[in-house]
Amino acid sequence: MVTSVCVVTTEVAGQRYGFTANSVTSVSMDPPLISVCLADTADVHPAFSQAESVAVNVLAADQHAVAQAFATVGADRFAAAHFSPGELGPPLLDGATVSLEGVVHQRLTAGDHTIILIEVAGVVVGGGEPLTYQGRRFHTLNPL
Repeated sequence: MVTSVCVVTTEVAGQRYGFTANSVTSVSMDPPLISVCLADTADVHPAFSQAESVAVNVLAADQHAVAQAFATVGADRFAAAHFSPGELGPPLLDGATVSLEGVVHQRLTAGDHTIILIEVAGVVVGGGEPLTYQGRRFHTLNPL
C-alpha cells in the first residue's frame, strides 16, 4: 500500500516535538477530524500524551531527509528543516505539500499504540508533489 509521509509536530512547555508518520487518516467531515497513530514506546509519546494542539505536515517529494530525521531516535529533528509557528502553536514545516493544524479531540488506546484524533482548525496549502512510502522506500508520484 502506498501512503503519504507526514511529520507530526507539537510544542509543550516551550519544547518542540515531532515524529514521522504514515498512518494519518481522515476520520470525519463534521467535525473535521483526522487521526494519527503513535507507538506507546516512542520517545515523543509523553509529549504527545499531554499536547493540546498538533500539526500534521504532509511532506513534499524533496523532503525525504526530513522524514528520516524525524524517524531517527536521538536526532536533532528540527535541524533538518525550517519550521514556523502555527496559529495554535505547533511548528508548521516550510515547504510541506500541506499542513493541517488542530486541537487534540481525543486519545484512544489501541494495542501498543495511541490513536490521536485531531480536530482540524487550519490548513496551509503548499505546492509540489507529495512524498510517498511503499515497500520500505520513499517514492514520488508519476503523472498518468
